[in-house]
Amino acid sequence: YSRRPEGRKQQLDGWSPVMESAVQPEQYPGYGEQVDQSLAMQLVRMFALVALAAGPVSEQRERYVRRFFHGRYPGDVAERFLLTFENLCDHSKDSRELMESLDRRLSYQEKIFCLLVTFEYVFSADPSEIDLAVLRRLSGLLGVESNDTAFIEAHFHGKKPRLRIQSAANLISLRIT
Repeated sequence: YSRRPEGRKQQLDGWSPVMESAVQPEQYPGYGEQVDQSLAMQLVRMFALVALAAGPVSEQRERYVRRFFHGRYPGDVAERFLLTFENLCDHSKDSRELMESLDRRLSYQEKIFCLLVTFEYVFSADPSEIDLAVLRRLSGLLGVESNDTAFIEAHFHGKKPRLRIQSAANLISLRIT
């Protein structure tokens, strides 16, 4: 992940200038910990796992991550998510540790949600077979049933899931807006 503007090389322990202007950490005890444990931060970790396994982050996927977080969160929080994503992509050596933390933190429903958004992230650029294999493997390691993963994948391919998958999946339908 190397398209980072030079001025963005910040430590996650500290606050970026954007964060300092919007939120004063001393006013909100536990703010950083709450953000780090949020479902959105788990998405950051899933995006990073895909990026680490599938290769460099494309411009389309980088744009997706920016739009996703800036479209849903205040600038200071979005920047924290983006800095974490960059840091994980640049410095993460133990994807197994990331996987285990996701598995411990997320309920099955949250895993499905994160998987949906991660599929959306991957499909924001033309997905390769490697990308899809990484998603399937990630899904399996998280304990998501293969029929649920196949159901989600069929949706992103623009197909109706095969009847066998549709009847065996825990999901009834998908509607992503």
